[in-house]
Parts: sequence; structure tokens; C-alpha cells
Amino acid sequence: MLFFKLSHTLQLQYAGMLTKIQNMYVSKEIYFLDSNVFAASGMPSSVCVSLNDGSVFGLDHEDVFSDIREDMLAVISEDTPAGQLMRYIIMRIRAALKVEPYANPYMLAKLRNTLNEELKNYNVMIHDSEEFNPVIGLMLNGVEQDVESVITSLLVWNGQRETGRVTDDFDMQYTRRLMGLMRYEEALELFLGELDKHDKRSMLYTELCMYIGEIYYHLDDRERSLNYYLECDVHYVSDVNDYYSRLGHSILDDGSGLRGNLIKMYYRCLLNPTYKKSIEDKYDRLAEQVEPLYDEYERKCVETGRDYLNLMK
Repeated sequence: MLFFKLSHTLQLQYAGMLTKIQNMYVSKEIYFLDSNVFAASGMPSSVCVSLNDGSVFGLDHEDVFSDIREDMLAVISEDTPAGQLMRYIIMRIRAALKVEPYANPYMLAKLRNTLNEELKNYNVMIHDSEEFNPVIGLMLNGVEQDVESVITSLLVWNGQRETGRVTDDFDMQYTRRLMGLMRYEEALELFLGELDKHDKRSMLYTELCMYIGEIYYHLDDRERSLNYYLECDVHYVSDVNDYYSRLGHSILDDGSGLRGNLIKMYYRCLLNPTYKKSIEDKYDRLAEQVEPLYDEYERKCVETGRDYLNLMK
């Protein structure tokens, strides 16, 4: 079990929600996580919420809080990764139990994507769906974990150098902009320089390898493109079919013949809008020629990439 207190803002948010779930509830401001069960001490009884199926129930053994001293409690602040995750959890609970005000699926997805950008620095990823069951799905170091384990890890990391955070002299957004502007050699030099500074097991390492693999594809070096894509940890890939497709294109897109060259041009347009704009006078004709056969070719790329990855394991 992980016992903790919440900073003032989070405490108000959680106490307000729990009061709506249990009308007479008065918070004692002590909480604990037990695997995927969230519990809040209070009067006349404590409240527990299962983060697996959304069930709400009372605590059988109130004395679980009786021996807890103030100095034994971790404090979770809203400006830390653990606090941001706790804030996301409360929004998931509100939406699932229809506790007003609650966020719609679009807002939850937007918050999840934003939060994942921060959590990837700690090798944590939220991968839940719009459904309540489970309330929240979490991965730590590429492995499915319960909420207690992830929050505990985030608290341990708090105040230390985060796993996988980009170094101070590297600007990810700037480098991605160079890539988007087709300044591939410049972006590649920066990405490669940053890659060597990170553990291969980190989420950021996979993200960097995805960018490097794509750049090598644009530079017509399909072998290097494939090799860097293969460096990615599939557990950290948000769209697995897209990953298989990238592998497949690196294997199959040799550009031979008119058909092969057109397909390669069309795929480059999908990867980079700037490239599409650079051939806008030719694009309509290109799309007219490629689109009737592209879906079938794309399926072949996905299948080829999947099979090749399985073969390499």
C-alpha cells in the first residue's frame, strides 16, 4: 500500500468529488493506493474506488489508517508528474461515474496525449480507452503496471534526473521542425547526437529512432531506415500498424519502375506535408494514379513489417 496526502489544490478536487459520490463524506485528507484500488479516509466512513471496474465501496477495515503518522505520508503536489497523473485519474473517475462537472472523451484524450508527452520522460505511458473499464491503463518500462506501482515510481523519481529526458542542449521541437521543412541532414545530425545519450530501454530512445528511421527513408537509405525502426521498442509505439507499415515500406519501396516510384512519392506525401506541397503541381495526377491501388499495397506493407519483426525476434 502507498499512503499519501495531496497538496491543497488536489485535495480540494478529490474531496469535492468524493462528497458527490458519498453525500455525508468528510475528508480526513489521507489516501492510499492498493494496486488499482484508490481509498480516501473520511467520516462517517472511508470511500474506495476500483480503478479496474469503477465500483465504489466502503472500507472494511477503517483501522488501516489508525497507525499512520504524518511523517509517514508522501505528499503529492499538482506540479509533479505523480500529481498530474492523480489529476488525470480524478477526471477519469468523474467521467466514468458522471460526477459533474466531467470531461467529454475529446477533452480526456487531449489531456492524456499532453500528459503522455511529460510521462514519457519517466518511461510511463497511459493507454486507456474512452471506456470506464479499466479506468486507466498504465505501462512502466514497457510493462503493464497498476496505478500504485506507477505512482510510487514517479514519487521515487521526483527530484532526481528523469529517465530519458532530453538533454539541455537539444531542442526536440526545433529538430522536428527542421525535419518537417525537409532539412533532413541537419535534423539527422541533431537526432543522432542526442540518441547516443539515452538508454535503449527508454521511451525517448524509441521516439528518436522513429524520427531517424523516417529521415533515412526520405534520404533513400532504406537499409538504415529499417535498422533504426528495428531499434524501437514496440511497447512504446502508440500506433502499432503504422510501425509495421514503416517497416514494410523500408523493405518494399525500392522505387523500381514507374509504379514503385509513384508509390514512394505518394507515401512521402503522407509522411511530410511539406514534400506534398513541393510537388503540388503534380500531386493531383499522382493521387489519381496511386490511390486506386494504395490500400492494397499498404496492407502488404503492414503484413510485411509484422512478419519481418516476428522473424527478427
